[in-house]
Amino acid sequence: MGKNILIITGTQKFPFDRLLEAADSLAAPGGVLFSDTVEAQSGTGTYVPKHYKCVPFFSPEEMEEKINWADLVITHGGTGSIISAVIKGKKVIAVPRLSVYGEHVDDHQKELISAFAEAGYILKALNTDELEKEIKASGRFHPAKWSGGGDGLIRAVEAEIRKAPCRQKHR
Repeated sequence: MGKNILIITGTQKFPFDRLLEAADSLAAPGGVLFSDTVEAQSGTGTYVPKHYKCVPFFSPEEMEEKINWADLVITHGGTGSIISAVIKGKKVIAVPRLSVYGEHVDDHQKELISAFAEAGYILKALNTDELEKEIKASGRFHPAKWSGGGDGLIRAVEAEIRKAPCRQKHR
């Protein structure tokens, strides 16, 4: 029997269709997610997946239910999305939104994801071509138990937030 997979693209004004498309190809027949139940929150994206259910937004209550339901969360590199899953002990793969694709104003999500991964909380796929490898690795991954992040992680997250003062405008 397959796993329950939740994809979260966040609520930014920028779409993250690149992640939705990559997951769709992995959920197609023969793909690593084919036998799994995949659901996604697409945000402002316009890509319509062929192999899984997708809605633009969940209410906060629905998001909590979906995270509880999920065996694996594949998310953008937003701190809130990552922490929401990590505190529930979920396996998480984070993929950063990248400015080169118009998915964000800068690449701060790469540094945030790296900080969470180095602390043992998540797996990172710094680009969508790494997603399949990380999904396969998730079966052996045992995430660190959330302890509030520790001083090093908190400092890294705070530094990234300070680097991106424009983030408040884009929520």
